[in-house]
Amino acid sequence: MLYNTDPNYLISLWAVLVLVLGFWGYLFMGSRLMHYLGQEQKNDPHGLFMAHLIRRLLGFVLMGLLPLLVYYYGLRLPFQEYGINFKQMGRSVIWILVFLPPIIAMNYYVAGKPSNLEQYPQIRLAQWNMKDLFFNFTTWILYLLGYEMLFRGFLLFSFYYAFGMPIAIAVNVVLYALAHIPKGLREVAGSVPFGIILCLITLSTGSFLAAFVLHTLMALSNEFFAIRSHPDMKIKSLKP
Repeated sequence: MLYNTDPNYLISLWAVLVLVLGFWGYLFMGSRLMHYLGQEQKNDPHGLFMAHLIRRLLGFVLMGLLPLLVYYYGLRLPFQEYGINFKQMGRSVIWILVFLPPIIAMNYYVAGKPSNLEQYPQIRLAQWNMKDLFFNFTTWILYLLGYEMLFRGFLLFSFYYAFGMPIAIAVNVVLYALAHIPKGLREVAGSVPFGIILCLITLSTGSFLAAFVLHTLMALSNEFFAIRSHPDMKIKSLKP
């Protein structure tokens, strides 16, 4: 049957449309922003710093607020049923505690490797102070909040209601891996098992909370360890 009138099927198509508009809009507009500001601020490290912060805020708007508006005001759907809730808090905390130690250990181990330092930290400040770290980490958190609302929220649950768990996870992981192509094959490969784990945790709890926390802790710990390990960078109050 080429056309399916099941509302859940149509909602899943909306999820893909929102993903395309949100994520690829973020990539296009963010790259244009970085190119423009990079030309304007190429001799001003803090100007480029601000460009990265603005780009992450753009990601939060396009991948977090845009889907929320579409689902809640456009489709009139309760976003709580699409993972945006605080259900099963105890189970979410258990999952976080289970996976947090290996995530921190892995990031600590790979932090100083050349392949990691080629990409991280994304912001290339030679001197970091506490204010820089605060804004860097805060915008990471907001960006990943929107990112996880899109991937492990609206997209995952839309396909779960329409097609069931296996297809929902498969579609989510494939799109999640494709989203990592700009970062290289190493991150694409790593996104597959990590994406499966986040999907399983999310569906087991009915909430994207644990996925958001784990993804955020992975990003922030990698960013922090990369700054500490980078030979050309220094955190003023943490390094002599």
